[in-house]
Amino acid sequence: MKNTGKKIAALAAMAAGTAAAIHIFNTYIDKQADLGLLEEDETLTYNWRLSPVRYRKYGSGSPVLLLHELSACSSSYEWSKVAASMSADHTVYILDLPGCGLSEKSNVTYTNFFFVELITDFIKNVIQEPCDVIATGLSASLAITSCSFESSLFKKLLLVNPASPYQLSQIPGKRSRFRKSLLSVPILGTLLYHMLISRERLQEEFRQKLFYNASKISSEDVDAYYESGHKAHSSGRYLFSSITGNYVYFNITRSLQSINNDIVIIGGAAQEYIKETITAYKKINPAVESAVLDRTAHLPQLESPKRFMRLISVYLSEE
Repeated sequence: MKNTGKKIAALAAMAAGTAAAIHIFNTYIDKQADLGLLEEDETLTYNWRLSPVRYRKYGSGSPVLLLHELSACSSSYEWSKVAASMSADHTVYILDLPGCGLSEKSNVTYTNFFFVELITDFIKNVIQEPCDVIATGLSASLAITSCSFESSLFKKLLLVNPASPYQLSQIPGKRSRFRKSLLSVPILGTLLYHMLISRERLQEEFRQKLFYNASKISSEDVDAYYESGHKAHSSGRYLFSSITGNYVYFNITRSLQSINNDIVIIGGAAQEYIKETITAYKKINPAVESAVLDRTAHLPQLESPKRFMRLISVYLSEE
């Protein structure tokens, strides 16, 4: 019995030591990721009833709301290279969505409707008039769903490389729920998140998915995404776990069918399956327009901002 007690005590001490070591490592990663690229001085705060959010406002003219890709590493930085140009003719609002950038990163399950409530409330309470919306990737589904509920708040929807209807039809299952639960475990979940959101992995994602031309990837681009992913003690893992767990996806078929607002898909020619995605959207709603920007991939607004602006300026509403 004494030997058994000693073994248990030794295992407990080893487990405690391991947990302490992991915690120290996690703290180190968070500190070295704080690079000061996401400037807080320029941001405003919208005290939304469910979660305070940061946003930026530039220029004057007809309002445009910019929604970055819905990922734990994304932020308003995604629009940093086009905001000044766009603000010459428009009042530009750029949100850091909850769970991203400088906004609050609460330990909640993030869903499509959570963000839909934010978008509609933000337009009502902050912009206070109908606006154009430009949204990237998964966030395009948030714009579509929001517009289907309250179309009077929206003018045109410009969707940059939106997620395919097939992808958006995924639902939480046993495996996805397990992945979410694993990432939510204190200390261990943070360690796993740090392994998945490393600078090396982000660099590879930029090369393989986000940009067409690797020579255009700047260290600042990668660092800004890395910093965003690790803000607030890497609490972006809660959004990351909700995405991994398929909780943010929502079948947009009925929403897309019901919308009478102008919808334009802006595709990067190197975006995987962009032609098939455009075809799928037009099959659901034949009024959907599209334009493809060559020599770009998922983030044309960062990779080729001048050409991106020339393209979208054709579609944005005027006063």
